Order: sequence, then structure tokens, then C-alpha cells
Amino acid sequence: MRRRPRPALQTFLIALNQVIQADGKVELDEYCLGKLIAVQVVDALDPSKAKPSGSLKLPAIAAEIADVFSIVAQHGSDDAADAQRAYLLGMHEVLPDAIPVYAPPAEWGFAMDRALPKLDLLAPAGKELVVRGLAQTIGADGVITVTEAELLRTICAALHCPLPPILNQAA
Repeated sequence: MRRRPRPALQTFLIALNQVIQADGKVELDEYCLGKLIAVQVVDALDPSKAKPSGSLKLPAIAAEIADVFSIVAQHGSDDAADAQRAYLLGMHEVLPDAIPVYAPPAEWGFAMDRALPKLDLLAPAGKELVVRGLAQTIGADGVITVTEAELLRTICAALHCPLPPILNQAA
């Protein structure tokens, strides 16, 4: 794919997005696959934008961090109280002194698309804390599902940072 001409890659991304949205709803697995592919293609189109570090500090994007953590917690639990506990556990790792209220966004796909580019601009230490916190959120119930693992894989790809070793436990 990376050797394809720029117009072909741009056309491919448009077609991929149309296929994902063809039925009028975006399932989590479709979102993750589309985001993983888009990150790779966009990085191939403009390698200078694929730098793994930024300079933003965690408090500057607390709302976006809260959205991502609440989405991960919500998709990792069938019970709202368990999801909230998982959210708080993970957020305590990232923003222990100012944890935003647990409030999963109604349009989770739009919230992820808005949040991930901002999280990618975090300083490396901030990204590390975010990934560590997400691992805490995912592991809060002692079980790592395929859905949770795929969400974490997608987020790590969008942040240009490595996956934590906890994914070896995924079902």
C-alpha cells in the first residue's frame, strides 16, 4: 500500500470510509479496522506527521482523555457501575487530582475521532501514562476481551506508541 501513488491512497481511504458507513452505523470492529488502516495510510502519505512525540500536557486535554477512557470502559463492561469503576481506576493513573465525571459520549465514534489526534500531540510521558491508565481500565475486571484489546491496539496505533504486554492475556 505504501508504494501506491498518493491519489490512489486517498481514493482508497474514501472508499474504506464509505464501506464502513454503508449501513448507516459504525460497529466497534469496523471503527477499529478503519482507524488502524487510516493511520497507516496517512502516515505513508505524510511521514513527517507520524512523529511519535508531541508537547501537550495531560491537563490540557482532560476532556478528550475522559472521552477515550469512558468509551473504553463502556465497551469493556455490560454494567454501567462496573464501567464507571473501570473508568475511575484508569483515570486515577492519568489525572489523579482532577478526574472528570464519567460520562460516555453518545456518539462514541465522533468522540474518538476528535480525541485521538489531540492525544497524539501529548508528550511521550503523557502518552505512556494514558496507555498505562487504559491498561488499568481494561484490566479492572480481571478479564481482557478481544474488544478491549482491539480498542487498545487502535488507540496505541493512533498515538504512535507501542502496545503494552497485557494483550497476551486477551481471549
